[in-house]
Amino acid sequence: MTIAAGEGPLNGIKVLDLTAMLAGPFTTMLLTDLGADVIKVEPATGDRTRGLGPHRVGDDPDQALGGYFQSVNRGKRSIVLDLKSNEGSAKFRELVRVADVVVENFSAGVMERMGLGYESLAEENPRMVYAALRGFGDARSGKSPYETWPAFDIVAQAMGGFAGITGPLDGTPLKSGLASATSSPAHYSPWALSPPSGTPNTPARANSSTWQCMTQYLPCANESSTNTLISELSPAPWVMDIHCWHHSISCKLSTAGSPLLRPATTTGAFWPRP
Repeated sequence: MTIAAGEGPLNGIKVLDLTAMLAGPFTTMLLTDLGADVIKVEPATGDRTRGLGPHRVGDDPDQALGGYFQSVNRGKRSIVLDLKSNEGSAKFRELVRVADVVVENFSAGVMERMGLGYESLAEENPRMVYAALRGFGDARSGKSPYETWPAFDIVAQAMGGFAGITGPLDGTPLKSGLASATSSPAHYSPWALSPPSGTPNTPARANSSTWQCMTQYLPCANESSTNTLISELSPAPWVMDIHCWHHSISCKLSTAGSPLLRPATTTGAFWPRP
């Protein structure tokens, strides 16, 4: 549920949203939930996820409000701008002058090629917070050998090690059902963009912030990654048993094809035996 206009800790904060797909739009949607006024900037063709289904019966097809798009864009306003044109670029700069935050998740170098990189926009609005969310970061926050690589959720799950510990024992790596590698960074992002303590309705004082899908996903597998660093063994799926600090028991339900039922307790005392 989106917080009503005029409510929330980010009330009065204006955000320009240049993001697409999942991680970026999820980030800016959370900002709307916190009360920010988020303006989504889209090309003439619209966000690429608008056409992805499902669509409700009776919806206006020209609006292209697919389920994917609606799930990460609630509460936002929208404007169409061609940032590659002189007119669109000039209009965007006008918006930047009165904005508090700009969020983008283009591949590294795209904004610079359009003449709209952080350094250029900061001349229009020095107090602006510029946030970039990429698969492998940005040179401003530390050089990466993978900086120019595009990244989707499955890439971050694989390189972050999550896919390697998911799935059946002795099986191949498996992607999680949810897009966990791109939604996880989105949950971290509002922390960096929220007002500092004691200064309500003021964006965090910062120049530019960058989040990496892969490195921000690693904490989700912190136990596995730490164990891998210590043991120098590749991560693999594992099952808790009585030799671990968790005491658990697994059994198949009687219905064919049903999932595992795995009760778990922190100590044996919680699992009385006859």
